[in-house]
Amino acid sequence: MLLFIVPPAAVLFKLGEEFRRSVLTWKLLPPRLSDAVTVIVPAAELAVAGLWIGFGKRRAAWTLAFALIVMYSLAFAAHLAMDVAPTCQCASLIDRFFTQRSTAEYVLARNGVLLAVLVLGGVGVYFISKQA
Repeated sequence: MLLFIVPPAAVLFKLGEEFRRSVLTWKLLPPRLSDAVTVIVPAAELAVAGLWIGFGKRRAAWTLAFALIVMYSLAFAAHLAMDVAPTCQCASLIDRFFTQRSTAEYVLARNGVLLAVLVLGGVGVYFISKQA
């Protein structure tokens, strides 16, 4: 459940100018789309929490969270392969703590852990629902 409470908090960090500037460092993203991304990403993350908490649509929330993390990870991996390190102001204060590390490597590791938690949770929910 904690995983689905984090997105609303992350949205707050993404509402500022710092996130918008961060989006501009993503070379795979055409600059004309940067303003749209600064709205769509927080809205999608808020939708995860809304689906989980507000509407009880846990499977939809899980699917959206999984898709978002995979998408973010693929984008970071592509940038890393191009030897371009975009910034990630996903959770500004937390990210600043990790500035000593390569941002791309940190984000990929974090997303791997989040995906593992989602998969384990999804498997657990699947087996619990089969028993009911």
